[in-house]
Amino acid sequence: MGAQAFASVPTASSGHGRFLGESHDYWRLLSRDAVPLIATLGLYRFWVANDIRRFLWSNTEIAGDELEYTGDPLELLVGFLVLVVILCPLFAAASLAILASGQVLVATVFNYAAVVCLAPLALLALYQARRYRLSHTLFRGLRFRQTGSAWLYALKTAGWFIINVLTLGLTYPLARKSLERYKMRHAFYGDLQGDFRGAAGRLFKTGFLLWLVVLGPAVAIIADESEAARALRGATAWLVAAAVVVYPCFHANALRWRISGMRFGPVTLDAPFSTWGLYKAYLRFFGLMLVLAIAAGVIAAFWQSKVLPNLPTPPPVLLALVGVIALALAYFVIATVIAFAYQATVRLTLWRLVVNALTLTGLDALEDAKATAEWTPHHEGRIAGALNIGGF
Repeated sequence: MGAQAFASVPTASSGHGRFLGESHDYWRLLSRDAVPLIATLGLYRFWVANDIRRFLWSNTEIAGDELEYTGDPLELLVGFLVLVVILCPLFAAASLAILASGQVLVATVFNYAAVVCLAPLALLALYQARRYRLSHTLFRGLRFRQTGSAWLYALKTAGWFIINVLTLGLTYPLARKSLERYKMRHAFYGDLQGDFRGAAGRLFKTGFLLWLVVLGPAVAIIADESEAARALRGATAWLVAAAVVVYPCFHANALRWRISGMRFGPVTLDAPFSTWGLYKAYLRFFGLMLVLAIAAGVIAAFWQSKVLPNLPTPPPVLLALVGVIALALAYFVIATVIAFAYQATVRLTLWRLVVNALTLTGLDALEDAKATAEWTPHHEGRIAGALNIGGF
């Protein structure tokens, strides 16, 4: 009787994630996209973002089913051009006003005004870019979607940012919980509504020690040093060094906390991936950056010692133009190498760690999820999506 009663208790179905992609295939993809990206001075970035997402999504298997990404790079390009049409006249008018006035004070005011105006737009873009990515993600043939107000999210983010600055970051767990709850309660898998149940106290416990490691010695340096300038330099040096060392640990803790707090109806998620695995990815990235810095230094030394002394002074107009083009290309080459090295080390490793450690329970509820007939993803957040803001 007891055995029969035990057998009759329903158990929630569960599933695990598995990442099928290989690192060398990802490197090959990035290498292929690097040439057109540099040749177009960055305009090919929409196709790069699309290729990266298709690779990651299609190689992500959850409970035996793969994710699907349906974004269109041409749609992102159109969104970018719309943004250019909106912003270019504003910047042109500001520049003309500065030139006409010829006053440093006016230029300073306009520069600060530009920052104040662009900050809310950046916060809006964070939410809208998420809207675009979710609305172009399918699982088991059913599409995700993101509702809610981008303006309200921007105001909440700005308010929490001010509070975090005033409290030296101690209120970050409360801010993160509030913002994650807003995003998830307006996220849907078909008609299955999301939610966020992460406890701010749990994130505070894992982050408080790291906060002390970063800020504690900096405060001690300032208190012990009599000379203000030297104290500021010492504190700044410690903050930068400590933040670099501590950030991967904080990143891993915060991401595990976020994932474990996510819900879609009764479906729960958990991904207890290794922090050391993320540290190793960052070490590989820093190693590649060291190699790049050495190579750039050797090239710069060769240019200054062997090439520059043999150039005519002043250089002809054509030669000067070639030099400007070469500098622009060098900038895009270095920027592309840094960005792609980060993608192929930190980003890919983190994605693999999370997916391979992912566990979902209550998957039976996904079988009952239905598409929302009146909703379509057409043009959802494409302008902000064109900026590629907010990661993946």
